[in-house]
Parts: sequence; C-alpha cells; structure tokens
Amino acid sequence: MSNANLEPVDRVSEQSNSLALSNMGGGFLPAPATVREAIEFAQCMAKAGPLVGAAFRGQPGACLAIYMQAGRLGMDPFALSTKAYLVNGNIAYEAQAVAAMVYSSPVLVGRLRFEYRGEGDDRMIIVTGRIKDDPVPAVYESPPLRVMREGGKSPLWKKDPDQQMAYYGTRAWARRHTPDVLMGVYSVDEAEEIGMRNVTPQDGAGDRLKMNLAKFEEDRNAGRKGLTMPDPEKVQDGEVEEPIEPEPDAYADFDDIEAALVGAQTEIEVSAIREAALACSWLDDARHGTLQKLVANRFDELEAEKEAV
Repeated sequence: MSNANLEPVDRVSEQSNSLALSNMGGGFLPAPATVREAIEFAQCMAKAGPLVGAAFRGQPGACLAIYMQAGRLGMDPFALSTKAYLVNGNIAYEAQAVAAMVYSSPVLVGRLRFEYRGEGDDRMIIVTGRIKDDPVPAVYESPPLRVMREGGKSPLWKKDPDQQMAYYGTRAWARRHTPDVLMGVYSVDEAEEIGMRNVTPQDGAGDRLKMNLAKFEEDRNAGRKGLTMPDPEKVQDGEVEEPIEPEPDAYADFDDIEAALVGAQTEIEVSAIREAALACSWLDDARHGTLQKLVANRFDELEAEKEAV
C-alpha cells in the first residue's frame, strides 16, 4: 500500500477529532494542541488501571501534572507514573526515574561520567557532565558513603552501593548545576526527609493574608525592591500586618529558591520570591537565566492548574 496520501504522525487534519501524536525516542507521545486536549488526555490516562501508577488511578488532576512533567522532558507519562508514589501527601519518584529525567533533559550534552574513590564507608563518587553552551565540565563531588546513606531506605545501599551512589550523584549534580531540570521533583527519600509544610491559611486567616498580599503588590509596583512575602503561618496568628523587609540573602542557593517556588500558590507569591532572589548577593548575571527559568516554569504550572479547574 502506498504511503503517498498518509499524513506525518505529528500532524492531524483540522477535520479530525483525534489527538495528535509526536514521534520521539523511537515511540509515540501525545501532543495536545490545547489545554482542553491535555485535560482530556489526563482523564483518559486516569482510567488506564494498572498501566498507570497507583497514585494516579482515577485522579485526572494528578495525571495532568505528571503528563506535563513528562512532556517537558520528552518522557512517557505512563512509564513515569509507575515510578512515582504518594509520600506524605506529595508525589515522589524512584531514584531511577529522577536519573532518567536528568538524561532526558536537552540541557545535558552526552552522558554523565562517574568516578569512584575510596573504600567502605569512606567511598565517594565524582560526577562530571557537560552543559549545553558551557565549555567547562560541571563537576559534583559527593560526601562519603556513610553520609549519603543516612536516612536512605533503598536496599541498594547494601546490595549495590555503587549503583545507589550513582543515582544519588546524578540527582545532586543536577540540583547543583541544572536546578531547573528537577524543579518540583523529589525522590522518595527526599520527600520523607523534607516533610513539606502545609501553609494553607486556617479559618479566619484568609482575609488577613489577602490584605497583606495586596499591600505587598502595591509596594512592589511602587518600586520597593527586595520585599519578601508575609509568612502565611505568622499571618494565621495575626503576627504580620504588612510586608517584611528581607534579611540579606533571603535564599542561600537555588535549592532554597526552588523549595520556596514549590510552595508558592499564587502569581503574587512567585513574583515576591523572584524579587527576594534578585536581591541575593550571590545571584550574579551568569545565574539570572536559571532563576528566570525556575520562575517561568512555576508560572506555567500555576496557569495550567487554573485551566484544569
């Protein structure tokens, strides 16, 4: 049969109601053209039973979130969902999945190289990788094995420590050198250790929080730079009545900024975090691009959440 009249797999005619597919990595991935198509795909994914992870079955909102996460890196959302779990009310990923995200990112050039040094509890790993448009190799040196495995529950720490050290080193390398790749992504061990706080305002605190957020936005528009958002937990107790001038270097590094952005639930909060980050003395011109990517990704996530409601 001739293929002359067949359309490419990444195109769908305007008369068709089918969801487009893109050819990627030797397979096919859905390529929705609109948010509604993405939501419809997530609803379908939620009904896939054992073909999706247990945390996503019957949960179209969660399926939409992991679909967006997978799409950002060109990964299969079904396969990724089977490597994700619900930990303390948050989605966490197996170390293998986190490593796959790093390798799927277009930021990385080639593969990471691993070098092991030492023996026993003093064994450590050095991870080296190349970042796009950066001629200098990016290097991460781990702490000793006795420190890395603290709190870790994976059986590989005992059965195959070198493999688990490679997972650990890959994640740590990405968090240090390409934090935008793993923004909002946590391994099972990290999710259990972090114990993310619930900052949802309690009864009676909503009006005070709205007033403080409005006051912050007014001051920010008036040109008062470097303001930090009121702490919602303090707002609940009536301790905060107006925006607070930040201490120098409100964030120690990109990990702190990323953690703050994950907890931001409004565009105002995201903007406040950006302003505080820009005031940090360590954030030079070379790092502004990474900050902008982190902020832009969080804005996109919030917009998608609005569309999904």
